[in-house]
Amino acid sequence: MNRSRYLQLLVSGLVVMAGASSALAQQTPVERARAQDASNDRGLLTSRADTLREGEFSVNAYELFFIGGTYAFTDDFQVSFTTFPPIVEDTPFLGIFNAKYVLMRSATTVVSAQAEGLILRQDGVSAGTFGPSVQVDHHLADGAFVLHGQLSAQGVFGGFEDEVEVGEGALVRLSAGVSAPLGEHVKLLGEVFVPAAFAEGEFEVAEVALVNYGLRFHGGTIAADLAFLRPFGIDDNPFILGIPFLGFSARF
Repeated sequence: MNRSRYLQLLVSGLVVMAGASSALAQQTPVERARAQDASNDRGLLTSRADTLREGEFSVNAYELFFIGGTYAFTDDFQVSFTTFPPIVEDTPFLGIFNAKYVLMRSATTVVSAQAEGLILRQDGVSAGTFGPSVQVDHHLADGAFVLHGQLSAQGVFGGFEDEVEVGEGALVRLSAGVSAPLGEHVKLLGEVFVPAAFAEGEFEVAEVALVNYGLRFHGGTIAADLAFLRPFGIDDNPFILGIPFLGFSARF
């Protein structure tokens, strides 16, 4: 290869890199987060406000046992299903269904509403929860730091065979979180869960909390979470750092 040809290729490569960098810089913090993180629509255990982009599909795995999938019908609406595969005989059926719709998306903030449902069934006995939740993601400054919040209210049901009864009151879940970049493809995640309940006209907050923290290694098509789930308010807790948690997502 002669010198002039080499210089042409070098200049072309620099132009392409400059164009890509310029396009990335022109993206809003919300758009940049969607493009760079295959798991941008979820935290460790919480649901985030944003969705996948229209036509995208993701496969998710948690703790190597729970498997799920998400499909975005539009830029603002997606559905997800997670289950526990029948690895051994007499494995109970567990199904978690979510349908999320973005109510508002600006350059730095996303607000969404979600319908959630969970069912556990074995030997004709069923139990589960159902209800709505609201999620908010807010990007600070240039979008490097992101604040997350979620409020969920779930009804409870149970039954045997075809008879199902809905319980009175509701289970309430309050959660807050933060994402902070440690590098181009690594971020620190933190979440706090506080459970509560509303029954017989009274609202009570539990004296326990769950703190989730760890690292996310991410790209536009693959993301992996290495984290710990640490309960507080429980007397006997053998895990000082918390229960190890592994999460994985692949986006297509």
